[in-house]
Amino acid sequence: MTADWNERFRRALADQDAPDPPAPWLLAHRDALAARAPGRAADVACGLGRHAVMLAELGFEVDALDASEVALEHLGGVARDRGLEIRCERVDLRTRPVLPRPPYAALVVTNYLQRELLGVLVDALEPGGLLAVEGFLAQADTEWGPSDPAMVLAPGELPGLLGQTDVVAYDEAPHRGRVKARILVRRAAP
Repeated sequence: MTADWNERFRRALADQDAPDPPAPWLLAHRDALAARAPGRAADVACGLGRHAVMLAELGFEVDALDASEVALEHLGGVARDRGLEIRCERVDLRTRPVLPRPPYAALVVTNYLQRELLGVLVDALEPGGLLAVEGFLAQADTEWGPSDPAMVLAPGELPGLLGQTDVVAYDEAPHRGRVKARILVRRAAP
């Protein structure tokens, strides 16, 4: 599976004229995230690291976690070139769903769904910490994004997967021909 992701990121980098910007929904909540800095943050299943870069630019010390060496090597170069504090770590969350350095002030995971990981993410937040999750809703006719039922959400499912948190923002909305569920939650104080 890692070899598939490495190849996918090699192709993406070859086709990429400029880095992808952060997800628009996440940018809309940039101020809420910035209010948690400085501190430690993680971009989980970070891919090429567009959200890791945003978090580092907000002043966080960032852990960028992914299974792809190709993606992490690229992100490491971007971080060095920009003088950003991003620690890239190869982690296969499917076999070891653990975060390396909790607690975190902020966590971001987009376009990746592993239901059993969501509780781990909530537990890895410091009290008052923020978790932003963006995932695909199940659709019959899809040209891009996941089609595996384990990797897509049912309508209204996401808030119920996040345990003892307070919802800051939630929506399900179209995005480039797909529908995504997007949530920002705050870990409740103990």
